[in-house]
Amino acid sequence: MPGEDIQSWSTTAVTNSTADSSINFAEGQARASVNNSARSMMAAHAKKRNLENGSITTGGTANAQTFTSGVTYTTVPTGLYVRLKIGATNTGPATLNMDSIGAVAIKDPGGNDIIANALTITRYSEFLYNGTNWILMTPTVYGAPFDALACNGMQVNGSMEVSQDLGASGVASGAAPFMAYALDGWQGRSTLGTGRVTFAQISLTTEVPGFQKALHFSTTTTQTPLGVNEFIRFQHNIEGYRFARAAWGTSAAGPITVGFWMRATLTGSYRALIANSDGSTLSAWMPIVITAASTFQWVTLTFPAMTTGTWLTTNGIGATLMVEVTSPSTPNLVVTADGYASITGVIVIPGLQAPTAAQSPMIMRPYDQELTTSQRYWEKAEGGYRSVNTASGLLGFFVNWKVEKRIAPTCAYLQDGGSVSGSSFITFVSPSTRGTSLQFGGPGSTEVFNLGYLVSADARM
Repeated sequence: MPGEDIQSWSTTAVTNSTADSSINFAEGQARASVNNSARSMMAAHAKKRNLENGSITTGGTANAQTFTSGVTYTTVPTGLYVRLKIGATNTGPATLNMDSIGAVAIKDPGGNDIIANALTITRYSEFLYNGTNWILMTPTVYGAPFDALACNGMQVNGSMEVSQDLGASGVASGAAPFMAYALDGWQGRSTLGTGRVTFAQISLTTEVPGFQKALHFSTTTTQTPLGVNEFIRFQHNIEGYRFARAAWGTSAAGPITVGFWMRATLTGSYRALIANSDGSTLSAWMPIVITAASTFQWVTLTFPAMTTGTWLTTNGIGATLMVEVTSPSTPNLVVTADGYASITGVIVIPGLQAPTAAQSPMIMRPYDQELTTSQRYWEKAEGGYRSVNTASGLLGFFVNWKVEKRIAPTCAYLQDGGSVSGSSFITFVSPSTRGTSLQFGGPGSTEVFNLGYLVSADARM
């Protein structure tokens, strides 16, 4: 072993006379060697100090990190403990190579490969060499699994069950750029030049146990090849109030884990990313590998913490999740008339740990709760009204929304189920987050209102 190395010292005093090549405490040592031995002991303690105080920063790459001990080891001593400042955030299983001895796998205390973001740049991690692997003693965890899952995710309508506006009819894409809501909270987006698709809610039977609905796109007009900027995506906007817990854009940012079920008619690598409200800051694209055609599989992705960019934390778009299902970088699902892709069971949670495939349906909010959550962004209000007005002028009444809206909504008059004598529906007056006034009136001196109304309130992002 090298000199000035505490790891080579013995717990039996008598054997330490020659235990360290740089320290001579043998019987009858020369007087002139005492000061040298004392200074070497100080150096050995200083080297141990540096290995344990975080003053050494790892080099190498994200998943193959390196460091220099200062001791010049030729083998890694069993039981060696180090505290290192991490130089790069890992994206999956990783190794640690000390003093160019060779790469050694990093495992968690249970003996498993570490997962993405277990090592986080500029933060400190502690390792113990057990004779075979480096054991990560202080995994970087942003929120325990139960804490992260308790909120049932930052997404809205991840089970795709709520479709207040369109039901199962969906929307057909038009000329690029095209983007429209196919069901509550979820948009279909297409920039195809000639290809056309339909985005819609579909029913599931036994395809994914525990899930009844999915968001689906199917090809109506084929296109090949695809241009550089042509793509099809499923897109979900997450309100800032819901996304704020991730603290993205700050030094306290943590990773985000996304899980979902997906299928596609072509196998291959698809991808997903998270963007801020104006698209100026993007996460790295994360690969989605579909291994079996037209078969749902459980996908989990962990997006590293984003400390840069502006990520809204109030009632605007906090973040946008995009799942890209056709582009020059993915299989072209519109190359044939029967091309399609489906997604369901989406969960977006802070932290590193995703639910398992078996757990995925258990953590979805039930339909009644998801409906109420969805109505913050869009709802239909209906009711009836009867009045006799004996003087010309305007009549009005207030419609209360079932759920307070994200912003003052855009209102539309969908249906008049009654009759109005001598007048007609006029307008919405001062729509707010809590409701709107409906105003009626006409030129007649006596007006009779028998009105059944259906109006929509749109506060979507």
